[in-house]
Amino acid sequence: MKKRSNALILACLPVIGVLILLGMGIPQRVLPAVHVGNHSYTIAEYNFYHYEAYSAFVTAHREELDELGLDINSRLKGQQYDADTTWAEYFRAQALDDMQEYEILCAAANADGFDASAAVAANAALQERLLREYCVMNNVTQVSSYLTGVYDAGMTEETFYAQQARRTKALAYRDEALMPALIPDEAAVAAYAAGLSGEDYPTANLVVCYFATATDRQTGEREARQWENAQYKAEQALLRATEQGGGLDAFCAVAGAYSDLDDEAAPDGRYTGLTHGDLADTALLDWVFDDARKSGDSAVLRGSTGCYLLYFDGWGESSLTVQARQELTQRNYADWLDAHKGDYAVRTNAVSMQIAR
Repeated sequence: MKKRSNALILACLPVIGVLILLGMGIPQRVLPAVHVGNHSYTIAEYNFYHYEAYSAFVTAHREELDELGLDINSRLKGQQYDADTTWAEYFRAQALDDMQEYEILCAAANADGFDASAAVAANAALQERLLREYCVMNNVTQVSSYLTGVYDAGMTEETFYAQQARRTKALAYRDEALMPALIPDEAAVAAYAAGLSGEDYPTANLVVCYFATATDRQTGEREARQWENAQYKAEQALLRATEQGGGLDAFCAVAGAYSDLDDEAAPDGRYTGLTHGDLADTALLDWVFDDARKSGDSAVLRGSTGCYLLYFDGWGESSLTVQARQELTQRNYADWLDAHKGDYAVRTNAVSMQIAR
């Protein structure tokens, strides 16, 4: 009996050893999981893109997760996206698509000599601030503990910032260099817009200065005092803009200095050609697209998650023209991407992907 017990213990040792290593994150940091073209990604690096795809989806569809059949408190592998696909498989496919797209964009950026250092540095500083603030608010003593909790064992600050930099470079090249070159000429836009159906209305040009409403550390809810604080900040920002002349430049300056939006595409809070679909918050939508709205109007509004200081900079081109330009540009980008995918085939390591998310 004793010999059989010893044999059982010896048989379990390799399994126990593997579990210990997995808990320490060693295999995740060293084992290759995905190859995109000639570039290899470890399990931990793949996990970064998997969680980012998952997080982006949940954020975009938070109000309709029940309808979509996604329970964020349950394992993804046990939930069906559709009859043939689990949610785990759905997000895995999304992560691999993103990795391929970023790989193609980074290669094109390198070939064109595109300098993304400023965007990478700005994003790194933002991520460092957000991580630090989260850890302080939630009594997390080490950033590494937070990262492994979110991205799984094996994630390190070095890996996190390296993949952030890679993705930031890819998106900066796409948005700043590639997409402008893919915008069709106005004749093509006009011809395409003429064939579109749907409501046609003037788009809006707007300056947005946003003040997020903090949540109570005990209840997690936004209580009256948090709303009052956000309202006060918005009103003070309006006062500053008024003192500086109250025009477009003044509101852009205030938004650039005080807004909580952190939108790299609009660091001064200025947006042009906004359609109904761009304004998800009903309070903003009703105010901006009021028929009585005129250039130079400003207001402080309470939204669903914070308070807004808005400056209306006039009406823009028609919504169908904006839609036509966006759809044609996206079509051109999809064609460009497809033309490059052949050189950046995606291959996965079956064993490593069993460990990955």
